[in-house]
Amino acid sequence: MRKLRAAMAMVLLAASSATAFDFMGSVGIVDIDAGGRACMDIANPRLRVGQRLTVVTLTAPQAAVAAEVTAPHARPCRGEANARADDAHYVLRLAPGAADATVALAVLAPVSAFSAMRGLLSADLDGDGRRAYFRSCASAEGLHLTVWSDAPLGRRRFHAYHYLGYDVDPNCTEADVRP
Repeated sequence: MRKLRAAMAMVLLAASSATAFDFMGSVGIVDIDAGGRACMDIANPRLRVGQRLTVVTLTAPQAAVAAEVTAPHARPCRGEANARADDAHYVLRLAPGAADATVALAVLAPVSAFSAMRGLLSADLDGDGRRAYFRSCASAEGLHLTVWSDAPLGRRRFHAYHYLGYDVDPNCTEADVRP
């Protein structure tokens, strides 16, 4: 009985020490320019050249686009107005024509983790059996980029603001913008 308890304790300890998905260090913001060049800001300085990830385009219908880190980048990809203190910056390679010029999210997960239903992508990123959903909405001069568990506007797991520098028609909900 004592050996059984010890074995069960080891299993529980191993399960509890498993690395959880870190939304802040595993979700970044991507700027794709009109020439198809992509650059990512992410709170993760440990990415390596050749690392694969998925770019999630946020306009309907959402798409999961395979990408690869090709080099570190010296400056914030989205300009100084959008610089976040803990971000590292990387140049990405996407297949030619895979995404239009846009601001998107990048997720350190394979494309195969994502599925689409009714124009929305989702993925169980942290292995908890709940799908994560991706959203973008406009405030007066920028975009709120978010990831939610269970449903869009369910439990917010990630939030970033992207300043556009010009006025847009707001369409965010209170849940999108709350701290």
